[in-house]
Amino acid sequence: MNLKLYTQTGVEYPLTTPSVTVGRENCDILLPQDTLVSRHHARFQVQGEVVTVTDLGSTNGTYINQVRLQPHIPQTIRVGDTVHIGNTTFTLRGDGGAGPTRAIGDMPVWQAPPPASWPSDAMEARPAWIPPTPVAGSVPYQAPAPAYGYPTKSKSTGMLLEIGIGLFALMGFGWIYAGQTSTGVVLVIVSLLLNLGYWFVAALTAGFSLLCTVPLQIAAVIISAWRLNSYMSKNPDKFH
Repeated sequence: MNLKLYTQTGVEYPLTTPSVTVGRENCDILLPQDTLVSRHHARFQVQGEVVTVTDLGSTNGTYINQVRLQPHIPQTIRVGDTVHIGNTTFTLRGDGGAGPTRAIGDMPVWQAPPPASWPSDAMEARPAWIPPTPVAGSVPYQAPAPAYGYPTKSKSTGMLLEIGIGLFALMGFGWIYAGQTSTGVVLVIVSLLLNLGYWFVAALTAGFSLLCTVPLQIAAVIISAWRLNSYMSKNPDKFH
């Protein structure tokens, strides 16, 4: 059986390779205009006639028949099942599906983004496959929080704040910029107290103690900046 994915717009993606990734960047199926899709969102894996879907830790999640997957745990799907990724609905089919065919890796037809406002019963942004009004008698479906497309914070700015200000005695501002406010505030307070102690000792020793305390300060800044860079690198959907 030749397995294929069909979207709600009729685009067809044949599953001809063992692994097919979906996302906004460097994936087999690209959805660059969909701000609800993460850079590396989900993966389809094919073994014979068995197809599994794995969410790759995306911000807004991957849904099989409107049930959200646990990140990094493969889930088997069958012919006829639907997989929701952002504003795109993929349906798994066998031979005989209709619709225009697009090779995996080609740019999909651009789709208009969700409207800026919704009816009063749908106050939050939601993918196109979620109806704005719940069906009577059913449990209201909770739409995932919207992603913001291209990350709004720069890794370079965070590193510049942490290293630049840190070398002038106050670490932690890079962490605050990165959204880790509690860690940043603790670092600011600790570095301020330590530097007050350094300058007090320097005054008593005619500045000779700075030969030891300045290298310690530089080492502390380097360690803090290195850990901050690791944190930002692990969150590519937040930092560019």
